[in-house]
Amino acid sequence: MIDVATGSVGSHVPAALREEGVAEEISIAFGLGRSDSGSWSLDLETAPQLVAPSLRPGERKQVPALHFVISGTDTVPLANRWLVAELRVRQHLPGVEAGFLNSYACAVDNLRGPTDSSRHRASQMRENYSHIC
Repeated sequence: MIDVATGSVGSHVPAALREEGVAEEISIAFGLGRSDSGSWSLDLETAPQLVAPSLRPGERKQVPALHFVISGTDTVPLANRWLVAELRVRQHLPGVEAGFLNSYACAVDNLRGPTDSSRHRASQMRENYSHIC
């Protein structure tokens, strides 16, 4: 179980874009990360939950209290997995094909604590976050 007590979500799109930079359907989900052929992948994801219907450029909104459950963990080697938060947004920007964009935040330690592989991943994240997360 993952309980989000409070938080905020904000747009870093320049305010000068006005309506052209509005983000929609901002949601968050969680899952478990695992090493995958020199990269990483995400599985056992929770259902996404809406945290804001829209954000204007430069706007910030409070995130309500949320509750997530990752199912199926009884058959997974948790010592080799880490928690991943996935932020998803539908973004329309000038010159960029409109669609959903995903951002990820990954725990440094594995679910059962630090291991040699999690320490190695943490050092690699500093160099190439998107490939190692």
